[in-house]
Amino acid sequence: CDFQLLDLLGEGGMGLVYRARQNSIARPIALKMMRPEKSGDDVRRELFLAEALVTGHLDHPNVVPIYELGVDEAGRLFYAMKELRGALWSDTLCHKPLRDNLEILLRTADAVAFAHSRNVVHRDLKPQNVMLGDYGEVILLDWGLAASTSANSPALRIAPANALCGTPAYMPPEMARGQCDRIGPASDVYLLGAILFEIVAGQPPHITAHDDPMDALTAAAHNKIASASDGGELLEIALRAMATEPADRFASVKDFQTAIRVFLGHQESAGLTALADKQLETARASRRYADFAE
Repeated sequence: CDFQLLDLLGEGGMGLVYRARQNSIARPIALKMMRPEKSGDDVRRELFLAEALVTGHLDHPNVVPIYELGVDEAGRLFYAMKELRGALWSDTLCHKPLRDNLEILLRTADAVAFAHSRNVVHRDLKPQNVMLGDYGEVILLDWGLAASTSANSPALRIAPANALCGTPAYMPPEMARGQCDRIGPASDVYLLGAILFEIVAGQPPHITAHDDPMDALTAAAHNKIASASDGGELLEIALRAMATEPADRFASVKDFQTAIRVFLGHQESAGLTALADKQLETARASRRYADFAE
């Protein structure tokens, strides 16, 4: 009785998301509820519960806060969370400067690194699952496929029944092949590298000519990566993160972030050098001491 549903914001295969109001403290919230036709499915209920518990377990600035988990009068599971206002990164990525996209990627990676410290892997990292708030927030969404790497986590354990999941255009080969024993934090490192590849190349790594999901899945299974004309140092970072063998990728999300930050340092130095070259041309033209001094 504390929650008043207002508008339907979106829907997925398992749940409906509403804009709502928490009456007791008069605040706007978002509320995700199981679809009526799915509420009697024990497997779906377990997945929905796991998503809510994992999201609530990850108390981090780049993960949406969960306020309450409950059941309505019809027996449908729901959870209330902070209302997010903004745009999906996927809708704005191609219009943003490179540095802005890299900063968003680094903040998304902060949430992933925190999840790994809590023995949770996301398994579906992509720009469509990142919300950019109106006031600078970067929120990693959709923990429905999150899996546990130990017993000390509310996420579901990786098993043959749930090993093959995710988005083929970004998927690492071990996930496309359903190899349970190889899926872990390195799989998320691959997915972060796939996002970086998209930032550099303008498209995800496993996009095919006819945009066929099965073709993309086959490309992911063989780690067939689309060509990129010129990405320089950033492309090298992305390709290392997307190595076929998990052991050949960055050892951790933090190592991946360090490589990007080193690039950003190089870019700043290159910018200073370009500015100095321009000022030198001005000085040579003016022959003024003050211009040479600058």
